[in-house]
Amino acid sequence: MNEQSHRPELHASPKHETRDADIHKLIFFGIACIVLIGFGFIITEIVFHVWVAPRPVSAPVTLYAQGGQIPPLPRLEQQPAETIEPYMRKEHRLLDTYGWVNRQAGIVRVPIQQAMSMLLQQGLPMRNPSQVTYVASEPHTLPRGDFAPPAKGVRGPEKQ
Repeated sequence: MNEQSHRPELHASPKHETRDADIHKLIFFGIACIVLIGFGFIITEIVFHVWVAPRPVSAPVTLYAQGGQIPPLPRLEQQPAETIEPYMRKEHRLLDTYGWVNRQAGIVRVPIQQAMSMLLQQGLPMRNPSQVTYVASEPHTLPRGDFAPPAKGVRGPEKQ
């Protein structure tokens, strides 16, 4: 007879794990987690409402507005939105109108859209191939990775 027929635990298969988790310990663990999370919320509320007292919010006061010492240049702008509008109008006017850049040299400014279409029609200026010079540079030498003396029988770098 083989060994399996003498072992009763192999004949009676229970159809479930015989060492299941203890349900009472799992419930206790879940309740303990909920209590600890609630305790953390309570402590957080106490810290934020007692130790961090609410302070009234006022408008920020700069040194310039207080009449104190004026900081050195460059200074922050008091009304940046009001300052940027005239600047942007001026820049758009420069981009969208004709005008002289240098009258003596004959350099003019054209609107940006017309300049882009002219560039597409005429292309970029190119050098004459006879004007291009090719200079061969010396080969680059990389430093050795180690600075120890060469091993016996190995020649070191050649002196130049």
